[in-house]
Amino acid sequence: VKSVAALSSYPLLSSSEFGKPFVEAKAALLIACGAYHEASAFISEIETLGLSKEGWVPEFTFSALLGKGDPHAACEYVKSVSECDVDEEAIEMARTMLKGKEDGNKMFNAEKYAEAVASYTLAFDAGKVPVAAAYCSIVLGNRAAAYQGLNEFLNALADCGRALAFNPWNIKALSRRATLHESIRTSKSPETRNMTYSPRLRSAKTLWRWRRIAFEGSKRPKPRRRTRRLTCIESSVWMS
Repeated sequence: VKSVAALSSYPLLSSSEFGKPFVEAKAALLIACGAYHEASAFISEIETLGLSKEGWVPEFTFSALLGKGDPHAACEYVKSVSECDVDEEAIEMARTMLKGKEDGNKMFNAEKYAEAVASYTLAFDAGKVPVAAAYCSIVLGNRAAAYQGLNEFLNALADCGRALAFNPWNIKALSRRATLHESIRTSKSPETRNMTYSPRLRSAKTLWRWRRIAFEGSKRPKPRRRTRRLTCIESSVWMS
């Protein structure tokens, strides 16, 4: 990607007929490597070079916007392009994911958490391609919040873990997972506290004691003293 980017950085080479394949190759490599944020930033460079009317640009722009986690902008871009070569299944997938998330947000704001979980699940199931990973991470984070509203902490923690698997930089999912752990730890309900934590690990003192036993051992045997056996020649020399 860096070598192709270095070639496409020269205006004379990129704007010429000889330089167009390098710009297209860089765009394809950015999508193939999953660098969707860099690809979305590359869209403005393509417009500056006057290559926005090329046949491969609509599909690249749609994939870059969707991969960045913004299906709304991707769908709006498809509407603005008259001759679009984007796959219809990909467009329908983006619209289904967007509608499911919007419906889930409405249900969540109305405190209808069960319906919100169903809508978020519909949006998540629609994303069947790697380009939708960032948006799936957002949807899973929202579904975790809905599960938290239903007091289903295990499902909420599982969705936070899935959201971070799709996008490790999802700060909201990371913060929500930490909040869930803290809520379970400080909960006064015995059922909630026994849900994921062992009774032995509730106190910091007990946790430290078990950790010390696990690493050091309560009855650790003394190390044997290693003695080197002398060979016949060494023993004869030493005895003499």
